[in-house]
Amino acid sequence: MSVLSFDTHGQWQSTALSSCEAEIVATNECVEELLSVRYRAADLDLLEEVSGPTAVYNDNQACVNWSASLTTKGIKHLNLNENMIREVVQDGLATIHHIPGVINSSDIFTKEIKCGAHFRRLRDSMMVSRANFLKILKYDHNAVAEHHEH
Repeated sequence: MSVLSFDTHGQWQSTALSSCEAEIVATNECVEELLSVRYRAADLDLLEEVSGPTAVYNDNQACVNWSASLTTKGIKHLNLNENMIREVVQDGLATIHHIPGVINSSDIFTKEIKCGAHFRRLRDSMMVSRANFLKILKYDHNAVAEHHEH
């Protein structure tokens, strides 16, 4: 697995009213890029290489739940542009999954990590395959407990 697309930018002009809303906006941007990559693959006749929906991981459980639901309960004020996530999920092009913070390697770029063991675990997760990282985590029974102590 390798990176096909990368984007970075400053903070949004509008201020999110909740962490869930901020995650929905970020996930929507991810899904837009995901569709762009899928369309490029189709143009190159490579889409048959991509079977089934693409997994998108998010550490905000409320955002994950919202993406699978068809109601606007709780965040009625959200811009309708952010509904692309739901459309893509309903169309079977992507699935949104929750990833616990203890194994979310992207946290190393976005959060202050005070626990040295947690930092090393996230750093090392980027140096090994996903399957091997999950094996390491499985054998490290104290990983979650240790993270919550710090």
